[in-house]
Amino acid sequence: MSAPKMHLVLVGAGHSHLMVLQRFCRKPIKGLQITVISRSCYIPYSGMIPGLIAGHYSWQQCHISLANLCHRAGARLLIGDINHIDAEQRHITGPQISPIRYDWLSLNTGSKIKLDEIDGARVHGLAAKPIEHFLAAWQQKMAEIKSCDNSYKIAVVGGGAASLELILAIHQRLQPLTKRATVNLSLITAAKTLLPEHNTSNSKLASKKLRQLSIKLLTNSRAVSAHQYGLDLADGRSLTANCVIWATQAGAPEWLNNTTISCDEQGFIHVNRFLQSSSHPNIFAAGDMIHFSEKTLPKSGVYAVRTGQALAKNLHRVIRNKTLLAYKPQRYFLNLISLGKKQALAHWGPISASGTWVWYWKSWLDRRFVNRLNKKD
Repeated sequence: MSAPKMHLVLVGAGHSHLMVLQRFCRKPIKGLQITVISRSCYIPYSGMIPGLIAGHYSWQQCHISLANLCHRAGARLLIGDINHIDAEQRHITGPQISPIRYDWLSLNTGSKIKLDEIDGARVHGLAAKPIEHFLAAWQQKMAEIKSCDNSYKIAVVGGGAASLELILAIHQRLQPLTKRATVNLSLITAAKTLLPEHNTSNSKLASKKLRQLSIKLLTNSRAVSAHQYGLDLADGRSLTANCVIWATQAGAPEWLNNTTISCDEQGFIHVNRFLQSSSHPNIFAAGDMIHFSEKTLPKSGVYAVRTGQALAKNLHRVIRNKTLLAYKPQRYFLNLISLGKKQALAHWGPISASGTWVWYWKSWLDRRFVNRLNKKD
C-alpha cells in the first residue's frame, strides 16, 4: 500500500503565493499534493492596475491565469472563500469549500481597506481593495460618469503611493469625458504631506503633479464619516462628493479573529524570521496579512513578491525536512509609482528619478512579470 500523500494548502492567491507556485513549477516534490483556494481564477497584478484604470493596458494584460499556473505546478484549484481554520485539528472550512485537512498551510489572502474607524464608510464609497471588487464597482461608476451632464466630484481618501497612483489614473482615464461634464478630483489625507513614507523631494514632486492637473490636495484632513453627499472631516469641514474611494490603511481578514493563530492587535499574523507562524510551526504566511517579527514591512506588492520568494524556499524546505532560511528584508527596495499619463516616479533609498522613460521601464518589468507567470508549458 502506498503512503498517503503529504498535503500543502495555499489559502489565497496573493503575489507571494504566485511565487510559491512558480517554484513548484520548476521544482516539484514527489508525493506532495498541493491545493490552492482562491476567490477567483484570474489574479490582478497590483503593479499594473493603475495602468488598467488609466486605459494603458487591457484586462488580459494585467491578470494572471491561476488555473494555468496551478496546472503547471501540479496543484488542485478550488474557487471559494474560507471562513474558519482549526489550527489544532488542521482543518479548513468555507461556505463553498468542503472541510480540507492539511499537513502544511500557507496564508496569503492579501488585505482589504480598514473602514471600521470611519462612520458610514462601509456603506458609502468604494474600497480600493480587494482589487477585483474595486474594478467591478469602478466600471459601474464609469457608466454613471459617462451619463452625467453636470459636474461630478470624486474624492480619494489616502495619501500614500496607492492613492496617488489611483487618482492620477482616474484623471487620465476621464480626460475624454470632460468635454461633456466637469469632473473634479480631490485627494484627502490625514498626514501633513503627500507620500509621507517617501523623501521630501518625492512628496513635493507628487504635490506639484496634482497642482498641474488641478487636482485638489487636502493635507491634515482626517475623514471621520461618510454619507450620501460626501465626507465629514475631523476639523468640522464637509466635502461634497458623488463618489468616495477609500485607499487608506490596510486591514487584516476578519475570519482570523476566530482562530487560535497568533496575531497582533490589528489582526495581522505574527510570523518569525522564517515567515512561520509564531504559534503554529506548520502554518506559514506572507504578504499584506503578516506582522513580521524582525521588522515592520510596508504593505506593498514589491514586498509581497520578495517575501513570496523566501516563502517558496521555506515551504519547499520544510516539506523535505530541511533547515529553514531566515528572510532578510533589503534595506532599500525599488519603488515605482505610476503618474497617470505615461510617466512614473522611481524611488530607491536616497535616489529618485521620474519621467516617461521610468514609465516604460516599469511597464517592461510589469509585463515581463505577468508574462512569465502566464506562460504555457
